[in-house]
Amino acid sequence: MATTLSNPDTTLPNHNDFLDQCRQRISSGAFNNVIADLVNALPNISDAFSSAQANLLVADAYLQQKQFSPALPYMKEAEVHLERCRASNPAWFGLKIDCLMTKAWIIYFNLHHSQNLDDCLNELNELLLEYGNNRQRMAFFSVVSLGMLRRYQWYNLPLEAISHSQYSYELARQENNLQAMISVLGELGMIHMFRNELKLAIQAFSKAVELCGEKEIGFKAISTNYIAVCYRMLNKVSECEHWTIQTLALARAHGVKVYEEHANSNLAWIQIKRGNLLTAEELARNSYDYLDKVQHPFIWLPVMPLLYVCLKNGDWRQAGKYAFPLYTPPRKRLPDSMEAHLLPMVNAWLADDGENCLQQLKMLIQEAEITGHL
Repeated sequence: MATTLSNPDTTLPNHNDFLDQCRQRISSGAFNNVIADLVNALPNISDAFSSAQANLLVADAYLQQKQFSPALPYMKEAEVHLERCRASNPAWFGLKIDCLMTKAWIIYFNLHHSQNLDDCLNELNELLLEYGNNRQRMAFFSVVSLGMLRRYQWYNLPLEAISHSQYSYELARQENNLQAMISVLGELGMIHMFRNELKLAIQAFSKAVELCGEKEIGFKAISTNYIAVCYRMLNKVSECEHWTIQTLALARAHGVKVYEEHANSNLAWIQIKRGNLLTAEELARNSYDYLDKVQHPFIWLPVMPLLYVCLKNGDWRQAGKYAFPLYTPPRKRLPDSMEAHLLPMVNAWLADDGENCLQQLKMLIQEAEITGHL
């Protein structure tokens, strides 16, 4: 029989103090230490509601590092504990909403099942109408934006996406919720970036970095990373290098592996611009190996430098291997002018037609340089 908590927020004040401290430490970037402390503490947390909170914090700490597979079992465990203490009070429904938010992020980044994400959004929408607070409503608009990014394959998003983010930012500003403002600015930057509005994207990301200061390290790494990508797409080598170095420092210091490899991809591009193909190939290959393993949709970041090296070496077999993930879900859609050569190139590679593969590769690289993808 499930245990019903009459007032979960005040049942175990010692646990609440500990969990509040963990939230603050996550904000400051102490992800690995918080995870270790929470995992050690879990066996000693006896009530289901606090156990759900603790498991969800572990999942959130992993998410801040963009480690989605490790986050998944803790999110599921939080759901199990929530069901054990099912109650009809605002505290229970508030935690249920937070759990669904975390679930949506994991689905988006790790499982890539758009239908599951839509189901999660529908459930969230129903709960928010009755039980949600402004913080959660702002987070919900973030999750809606995720669904839109996925639906449009991170390419040429509609104006509606900007409207969602602007409304969410206004809510955050009215609430004076600094974390939400930073998060929404990051989303707005990404939407502008995927609409090829790169200067507007840089403005949004830069404002987010300014608001972060020395806190909200996870959000700060996101923004510095994509500022570097924007400058790369604008073919501004020194600016890209400046922000890439910042990203690399943050990522290594706080264990955000995915942005470390994004940074290495950008460094590979910088080395190509400076004519150092061997160094570029090594950096890009290491980045490719990791991003391919985690099925990251922005695999193009290391692939384009690798394809450039393959073209210079006339290595169509290796080029086909690197290009294949660009046409395999989940992946960011590329501009139509690049897509026009991508599939013929992959088909030529599969057919063992080296001459045609290299011809299509040459045209793909030309279009990548024109569109800011190389």
